[in-house]
Amino acid sequence: MIEGDQATVNDAERIRATGARVIQINTGTGCHLEANMLARGLQQLSPPSGSILMIENVGNLVCPALFHLGERAKVVILSVTEGEDKPIKYPHMFRASRLMLLNKIDLLPHLRFDVERCIAYARRVNPQIEVRASGLGRIGRRHGEGTHAQSPHRHSHPERLPLRALTIGVMHGLAGSAALVVLSLQSAPSVALGLGHVALFGVGSILGMAVLSVAIAVPLRVSARHLTRLHVAMSALASPAAWACSWWPTSAT
Repeated sequence: MIEGDQATVNDAERIRATGARVIQINTGTGCHLEANMLARGLQQLSPPSGSILMIENVGNLVCPALFHLGERAKVVILSVTEGEDKPIKYPHMFRASRLMLLNKIDLLPHLRFDVERCIAYARRVNPQIEVRASGLGRIGRRHGEGTHAQSPHRHSHPERLPLRALTIGVMHGLAGSAALVVLSLQSAPSVALGLGHVALFGVGSILGMAVLSVAIAVPLRVSARHLTRLHVAMSALASPAAWACSWWPTSAT
């Protein structure tokens, strides 16, 4: 194991006491491990071929998400004492991680911590993230195979049509297409043809928005998984690009 901290060798000594081989890397004023630090640590550790190397980065949820160390996967540990909204406060770390380990779940009966909401927040920023729970020194099963039973709240989650979201979407669509409906009904030779034109326009809009959403989502998803810095840049440029696309036709006319 390679252990990263700003100072001291305390954690490395605790790990070594269990019988595991460990190298301590102190970053000083640095807030994260870097690839060259890890390379030197690997030379000292000299792990056997085929072994599993665990890297504990410096303990924060910002910098370690932005620097790739050549690891196969990132794992983020979230203690239930920290609050359920950590995934949306620090989205880059949870977006870059393959696994979220929900820790100290034995304390759930004494805390106001919504497990389902925490997992929903994590999957809002990273739909592919796996979730496991741990407490009392044991690793729990995957979420959906038993960890929910350890939550202090017990209720069912019935699957139903999201009527509120659907209603808002329909109202938004009608508001944006009101002028088109009026013009179509006035210019069409019959009400049926006018409604048919509106229906055709609606289907085309749905398909067009679906294609556009996929075209935008796929690069963002790939960059979030493998190229964190590129993802940050693309996310930052998305808003001004959308504004420019809406402003250009108006200025041209």
